[in-house]
Amino acid sequence: MTEDGFKLPDIRNRVKIDYIDASPNNYPVRILEHYLLKASEEWIVDDDCDCAVLYRAMNEHQKQRREVLSEAIRILNMHYE
Repeated sequence: MTEDGFKLPDIRNRVKIDYIDASPNNYPVRILEHYLLKASEEWIVDDDCDCAVLYRAMNEHQKQRREVLSEAIRILNMHYE
């Protein structure tokens, strides 16, 4: 909670990643997979929250980010086959 009493909502599917394997094989794919995993996190929105519309929009952007990252990973994996 901030000094002015603002509290961020909890996050669903919180992901903790310590590192990304930097070995050369498929490194770009592993980076994108990391971002894809982080994009699975979403705000848990309470309808009573003043910022509910904002958090829902951010969750929608996370969904769009997952779609774009999944497609990028698919294309890169075709290169590595």
